[in-house]
Amino acid sequence: MKILITKAYENRPKYDILLSTLISIFNNHEIDVVEFPNDADCHIFIGDGIDDALRGITAGEKAAPIVRVLFRSDLAHNFAIDQSVVDHTIIVKDLDINILCPYRQTTTEINVPFDFTTNGDGVNVPIEQDIYVNTGEFLYPDSALFKILRTLNRLTRLKIDVCTTNQSIRALANPNISLSDSRGAVEAHVVRSRMVIGSGYAIMYAIKHHKPFIVVGERGYGGIPKAVNVREFYQGFFQGSIGGRLDGAMPENLVYEDVHTILQNCTEEEKLREQVRVCTTTVESELINSLRHLVISSRSNENKELQFNMDYTIVGGNGKYWLLNRFTRHIEMELNESQLQTLMPFVHKQQVESPSSEEIIAQYKRNKILLLKQI
Repeated sequence: MKILITKAYENRPKYDILLSTLISIFNNHEIDVVEFPNDADCHIFIGDGIDDALRGITAGEKAAPIVRVLFRSDLAHNFAIDQSVVDHTIIVKDLDINILCPYRQTTTEINVPFDFTTNGDGVNVPIEQDIYVNTGEFLYPDSALFKILRTLNRLTRLKIDVCTTNQSIRALANPNISLSDSRGAVEAHVVRSRMVIGSGYAIMYAIKHHKPFIVVGERGYGGIPKAVNVREFYQGFFQGSIGGRLDGAMPENLVYEDVHTILQNCTEEEKLREQVRVCTTTVESELINSLRHLVISSRSNENKELQFNMDYTIVGGNGKYWLLNRFTRHIEMELNESQLQTLMPFVHKQQVESPSSEEIIAQYKRNKILLLKQI
């Protein structure tokens, strides 16, 4: 399989990490990343600027099926799409919020993928900081950081590197605390630190480079995970306590005690790393299977392998019938007799041998009203 990747974002460090991760995953699965649309079996647009990147592309001009990949935290800004152009959406669950995507049958949600291959990176890098702090909040920036700042100020003998764009914190922090916007160099800062306090990618890189860590983030205080619960932490992208509420509590004494627990080498990084690697391997399989199914679907001409997209329903009244989107309640089209008779065998899951109109079937496939059955 050959994949073309287009960046649909600007100055978004988290998408840079996701992009490099996807390229590594494709290389590990012997999937070629190509440069030209005509060479690709699948075209991936990654980022939160999907609309601008897709502008001008029509269904008839596509050289390959189109997939958009974006973080769940950006879903609200990329809610509606042209389903005749975008064939599939992959949502990366970086934030546990209940936003329901309106295209359930053409959407795959995956936990955050990550490549733990180190290739010796960072082995001989000298330690410059005792603690790297990167709470990485999306909804309430620096909220968790403010909650633990008093504790950080107590650690006067430790050099602390804090990731933030809020320079007003400078007036509240002790001289042993340095502030910088390190969102574009999270891995480098993790490698140069003895331990990590934070959430999201900062924790993932801590696991990758065998650094002890404390989970602090959008959903409060997670503390030091154990091998028995680290998978649940990973599924929430290390955003705080398991099942915790947004803007959750941050017990100062626990933060202080966990820092000293790490300083006494009472952690189990290797066990945690193996547990999380099992999870990310599963995520890789889900991702690759979704893309392969999409490519197979785009090439298939077997109508008997098609099924009705359950994101839609058919309603009737006064002798007329309409195709209705279940989520938006929008009427997608009024169905004439020929269109209705062509569609009904798929709706009732009947055997379809020779449909009445290949042209109508092709239209339904383009608009994702009919989909290839999942393997």
